[in-house]
Order: sequence, then structure tokens, then C-alpha cells
Amino acid sequence: MALELYWISGSPFAWSAMLALEIKGLAYESRRLDPGKREQKTPEYLAMNPRGKVPMLKDGDTVICESTAILAYLESKYPEPPCSARRPRKPDISGSSSSRSGNMSAARSAKVSSRRSSGDTRRTAGTELKR
Repeated sequence: MALELYWISGSPFAWSAMLALEIKGLAYESRRLDPGKREQKTPEYLAMNPRGKVPMLKDGDTVICESTAILAYLESKYPEPPCSARRPRKPDISGSSSSRSGNMSAARSAKVSSRRSSGDTRRTAGTELKR
């Protein structure tokens, strides 16, 4: 059975759901609702989504009513191609100078050294700093 996406024009939440469907290359039926006619408040729509909000994704008998939940559902059920990173990168906790925190410390040290050697002064928070 085809996916159905119910949405209202101008909703950024609906755009994110549409974008995910397009990235994944999934066939879906677009069901644009007219808020002027209060189509999201009809008895038929409220039977599927009691809160009467959009976007709403219908996949067979499954109904998902929040954009974040729609994105999570699509990633879970249709993992390829992914719409987001699979896993965060593992942090380097070895303490080596190539670690992220080591690079940050080195960058701060270099910045402080360049300020000290330039001879410029800057007033910050009531104190003078040599630059």
C-alpha cells in the first residue's frame, strides 16, 4: 500500500517530511489540506489524527502524526538512503594531541601566543590584554 502524506502549504514541518520522502525515493500520495476550509478538522481526518495537526503520514494501517516521529519512522522502516548520519563519530579519548580537545588547546595556545607577541592591547571586561 502506498504512503500518504497529509500536509498544509507553508508548514516547515511538512516540508521536512516531504524532503525525507523525496531523498529516500519513496512513492507517496500527496494529500494537501486547505486550512481555509478546515480540512484538517473534518471528522474523517480527526478519526485518523484526533489532534487535527499536520503533517501526518499514513502507511497502511499505521498513522504517524508528528514530523519528528515521521522522520524517525522513515529512517527505521526505510533505512536506505539515510536522511541523517547513522551514528555519531566516536570521540578520541586517548588524550593524544590529535584529539579534538588537544587540537582546541593547541589552537587556544597559538591564539594567546600571537596576542602576546603582537604588542597590541585590548580592553576586555575591565582589564587590558596585550595582543
